[in-house]
Amino acid sequence: MSPNQEESQSDDVAQWKSEERRELWSRLIRWGVGVPLVLFSYPWLGWFGPFLVVLGSILIARDIAGYFATKFAGNIIWTHHDGKPKPIYGIPRSLAAKGRYAEAEKEYENIIQEFPNEVKPHIEMINIAIVRLNDAELAEQLYQRGMGLLQDPDDREMLTRMYAAIRTRLKRRDKYNRKPVPLEKLEKKGSIRA
Repeated sequence: MSPNQEESQSDDVAQWKSEERRELWSRLIRWGVGVPLVLFSYPWLGWFGPFLVVLGSILIARDIAGYFATKFAGNIIWTHHDGKPKPIYGIPRSLAAKGRYAEAEKEYENIIQEFPNEVKPHIEMINIAIVRLNDAELAEQLYQRGMGLLQDPDDREMLTRMYAAIRTRLKRRDKYNRKPVPLEKLEKKGSIRA
């Protein structure tokens, strides 16, 4: 991994942590202001109290509605974020687009090490092997390794289907990228009559 990539990944992690801290502080402030407004405004502030109760309710409504939505509404209103990081495919895709296939393969290897149950990096590596490198043997090895690593039968089936689909591109590529037969060879065989 190059120093620029390490720097970029550390910047992403720092940004993610910063967002988490900001969300925590935002929630603490909303609840710290909203709950006292709801509980104590109405009886002591006379006619102005109901407005402050509504303001306090608005401040805490998002968190309360999100809680009830995840517990009882089956994530219909707000989707629940489980907090688990997802693989980042931007770096290896960018490297592959630039023609730096060996580096892209290393990045996909890193994703496989970190997320062993992901099928997508296996498919992407097979795609590079067949479409970009035109190496059917490497693709077969990557496919067999993926079948050995993946535990979910649905993921294994998807890998098999995608491998078969990508292999057809290898056959099609061979068919359409053949060099034309020189005219002299055709004349010697007697295929073309003058």
